[in-house]
Amino acid sequence: MLLSIVLAGMVVGTIIQVAYFKLFGLDLSQLFYREDYAIHLKVALFITQLFTFLFPALFFGWIIFKKDLWSFFKTTETPKGVWILLAIGMLFLLLPLIQYTYDFNRSLPLPDWMTNMEESATDTLEAIITMHGPFDLIINILLIGLIPAMGEELLFRGAVQQLGYKIFSNKVVSVWITALIFSTIHFQFEGFIPRFILGLYLGYIFLWTNNLLVPIIAHFINNSAMVVMSYINPDLVSNMDETPVPDLPWYGVMISTLLIVPMIIYFANSYRNSSLPDSQET
Repeated sequence: MLLSIVLAGMVVGTIIQVAYFKLFGLDLSQLFYREDYAIHLKVALFITQLFTFLFPALFFGWIIFKKDLWSFFKTTETPKGVWILLAIGMLFLLLPLIQYTYDFNRSLPLPDWMTNMEESATDTLEAIITMHGPFDLIINILLIGLIPAMGEELLFRGAVQQLGYKIFSNKVVSVWITALIFSTIHFQFEGFIPRFILGLYLGYIFLWTNNLLVPIIAHFINNSAMVVMSYINPDLVSNMDETPVPDLPWYGVMISTLLIVPMIIYFANSYRNSSLPDSQET
């Protein structure tokens, strides 16, 4: 049912986008190249985020759980401050690994259709992320930071991952499959591996805390940090998929990744003590 709702949302969103473009008489061949079209691209992205992620997730939860909607999504309790701090710390320690895997991913040969999709996605992102003042920064933080963090986490971790708990009878399997779907559905294949790693991170954070607000906050910080960095340094706009961190040697990446282990142990122990999962979920 969830897949049907998402597909229906995508169709409705596409129809609204086409109607919007026709209403304003936009020349689609110039969509990525005219500066005055940037606002229209942002409207199109806003529609996509709403009808592909946020609305389908909320509609699915409402159909199944009605008044218990937010309880199902695990957003009714305030997360512990230590969870948020550790999640943010893990995120920034993961950045070197994400950058390393992104560089590796880009070196892999891709078929022409994937390359064309990647170029189209890059053109869209560059047109949207170009900013000329504080107002553009605020709009982009909302559009690229807040709305995707809410919509994608509600859909992927809140709905898909929790459904996977029941389907696979193994929460770890659900985390990995959800991360795979999360990375695939973005259709940006040069960043498939690092986005898969990000999906694993967000999935495990949700599994360990049982509070969707924690991955929402982490997702928001991840996206918004890139927006702010691009505002401070406009040269990053053409490399928005890359993580704006210094290049590290392989051992630096390894050390950064190993520093995450104590945080994982803390979360895992907290999870075991609070939920007492069976042996196959550890």
